[in-house]
Order: sequence, then structure tokens, then C-alpha cells
Amino acid sequence: MALVWLTGIASALSIAASADRSADAVGTSRDRIASRSASRSCCLTPSAPSDRLVEITDLSLCSAASIAALASVAGVTEQLWSPYDEMAVGYQRHAETSPYNAHYDRPAVLDTLGPVAGMHVLDAACGPGLYTKELLARGAEVTAFDASSAMLELAKANAGGKLVRIDRAVLGEPLPYPDDAFDAIVCALAIHYADDRAAAFAEFFRVLRPGGAAVVSSQHPFTDWLRKGGSYFDVALETDVWETTGGPYDVRFWREPLSSLCAAATFAGFLIEQLVEPLPADAMRDQWPADYEKLMTRPGFLILRLLKPAERTGLRGSESTSDAGALS
Repeated sequence: MALVWLTGIASALSIAASADRSADAVGTSRDRIASRSASRSCCLTPSAPSDRLVEITDLSLCSAASIAALASVAGVTEQLWSPYDEMAVGYQRHAETSPYNAHYDRPAVLDTLGPVAGMHVLDAACGPGLYTKELLARGAEVTAFDASSAMLELAKANAGGKLVRIDRAVLGEPLPYPDDAFDAIVCALAIHYADDRAAAFAEFFRVLRPGGAAVVSSQHPFTDWLRKGGSYFDVALETDVWETTGGPYDVRFWREPLSSLCAAATFAGFLIEQLVEPLPADAMRDQWPADYEKLMTRPGFLILRLLKPAERTGLRGSESTSDAGALS
């Protein structure tokens, strides 16, 4: 697996063109996250994005908090994940072997995560449990959650009878886990379904132990912008039309610039240890040459490896507790 590694970018990426919007989201997320149990947002694993897209609205002038409120009022939080209940089995069959899932996202995410033997890993927005299955095979203790009841049944089956805690929970809402519970977190191709990304990252930060890493993959904002036009800096709710054996499904997600996504993670307290723009696995070349050539020329997904510092480092504007006296 050939990967493009971009390191040492945490400081630059946290100074975002949309920092005002992200700061507003973080300022409200921690207060709001304790009281949002009634609302729902999607937390599922998509396949390769379709080229058939319909833009619903342009929310580039709204704060993330306003976007979350608008999504809830419009019923978006319920419907974002509901297509997965309907196409769960068909989606699993697709994702098990599809070029974008099996030969692009999954090997790159697992490579970015690294060895997991003996670690307690949270599979966030686990979908049908394909990552859960792989993490178990690599020796990890796994806890998983998803919003789709149908996907959770598939995830239980993919656990293969092994002892795995699997919960129904939603990205951007309080998670049913204590502080510092996990050594690592995997969230594959799901963060763009959360109507409150800042709150989702805040919960990841809370349940991850100090020194642990969260690996989050997403559709690449630049590629989404090329597909859709408009301003790259728009924050917009979009629709992909997925053609499946069961018919077409409208699958909605949030599009935002890379700076916005990164700022939501860093304001939650994370350091960006790596930003990966993966290249397709060699196995894709023979079976899916058109997809291989496309992904060799423009990215489809990106991966963030986020580190929870072992000590507080003043990322939220506070003075560092580790070496405050040395700063002047």
C-alpha cells in the first residue's frame, strides 16, 4: 500500500479559513452534548461516492451550531442514517469486496492505525462490522456502535461469536462509555454524516485515553468540491444517489472544507499526527483498472490520525500545564 504522508501540519491546519465557525461550534458542543439525547445523526460507512449528486442547500454563512439546529428541525438527523436500515445486507455485500472499501479505505485506515494486538479499540459508526471483524482478527478487544439497528445485527454476526460490546449510539451525541476508556478509535467514512462534527470529535477526545490515537477517514473535501462546483469553502448538505440492486437510495452527507474539519478536531483537543491521502492498493489495478487510474490521479478519501496528548498542551487557548514557566 503506497501512501502519501503529510506530517507536522497540526499548527497550520488548526489556523483555518473557517476558524470562526468551528470555534463557535466547539464553544457550544460541550454544553449541548449532554442534552441532545432526543436528536439523532447518522454514523455509517458509505461506499464510493456516486457522481450523481443533488445539492440541497448552501450553508456556508451558518455556524456549525446553526447547521446542527437546522438539520434537527428539518428531520435530517433521523433520515441521514435511515437508508442503511433498508439496504444493510446489500451494502455489506458491496463493501466486503468493492474497490473503494476493500482496496482503498480499509487497508489504508488499518495501516494508519498500526498494530492493535492487546488494545481496546472503539469502532465508531461500525456499519456492518467489517472493521470490527478485522480488528478482532488482529488481536484487539473491540467495542462498536452504530445508529442503524440493521447494521448492528450484521456487526454482531461479523464478530463471529467473539465477546464484543455493540451499542446503538449516534455520532455527535453522548456516547455510553466512561472517560479514557479506549486505547484507539476507528471512525471509517462516517464523520461527514454527523450534523455536529465538533461534538463528535469532543466525544472521541473524552473516551480516548491520554496518548491514544483516533483514526478518522472521510470523503475528500477537494474531490467533493470538484464534483459539485460552487465555493470550496461552502458548508452544505448534499445528496449522493446510490444505485443498488434494491433500487436507488438518496444518501445525504455534509460537505465542508478541510480546514473546517481539521479545526473541529484540534479545538476538541487533538493533535493532527498524520494526514494521509491514500493511493489505491495494487490489487485494484487488475480488477478495477478504471477506478485505479482515477484514484492515482485524484484522491477519493482522506485519513486523519489524531493524537490525544498525554498532557494538556493549551490547545484551547489555556496556558500549558507541562512547561508554562518556560514560556515568555
